[in-house]
Amino acid sequence: REFNLNLLQRINEELRANFNVAAFEHYPTYDPVSGACKSYLISLRGQQVTIPDSIEIKFTKNEYIFMEVSQKYTVEQTDEIANRCGFEPVARFFDKNKWFADVIWKCV
Repeated sequence: REFNLNLLQRINEELRANFNVAAFEHYPTYDPVSGACKSYLISLRGQQVTIPDSIEIKFTKNEYIFMEVSQKYTVEQTDEIANRCGFEPVARFFDKNKWFADVIWKCV
């Protein structure tokens, strides 16, 4: 949640925009069939954002900004991807819930 809202703050800082971060809400979706996790920011009200050099963006209430797709894979799927690409998985590091993993591969 905070990561996507922080992107608006970063736009404010780096491009001198005037996003009201509190006027947006993070809305994630997850499709267990495809493993796609999509993130949106939803405007909580009608508003206008200005970026210097005459760029104005108007949002209606409930209008969304599509932020990203984060693809999720099972351990077996990451092993298959590694093998198809000429790598061998050598280590996995999981979060405490075993929901996420960082995987180290080596060339074979």
